[in-house]
Amino acid sequence: MKKLLSMLFTAILFTATQVFSQDNTKRIEAENFSEKADEITVKPGDKGTIIGTFSKGAWVKFEKVNFEKGAEQIKFRAASGSDNKPQLEIRLGDAKGKLLGTAAIENEGWGKFKEYIVQIPKTTGEQTITIISPKGGVILNWFEIN
Repeated sequence: MKKLLSMLFTAILFTATQVFSQDNTKRIEAENFSEKADEITVKPGDKGTIIGTFSKGAWVKFEKVNFEKGAEQIKFRAASGSDNKPQLEIRLGDAKGKLLGTAAIENEGWGKFKEYIVQIPKTTGEQTITIISPKGGVILNWFEIN
């Protein structure tokens, strides 16, 4: 009986902390992609794991991204040391899907990560998104759906 009560108390406590600690932000680590272009590499960096430098046109796809009842922005943690005005595009579906938004990544230096916010049309439900670097020269740590 004591063990049963202890298990019940633990379950209630865990549920309560999960409910009160949730917010509307869903962080997805870049290395947790579903599919990628051949030239994409994963390596240590930014106190964790990152996607190494995107080459021109390289992409990563994320399936079953849950936008729930609606999100209107995506936040990236990215860096660049490139002078070619690097960007990240967010597309629905594959690399030729509907463009949701574009982030211009500043040349702050390789390894000098910064957060970028991109406004997108309200997107709902479970979606597949693809992140592309049309000009190359970007490294990516994570993104958040807000």
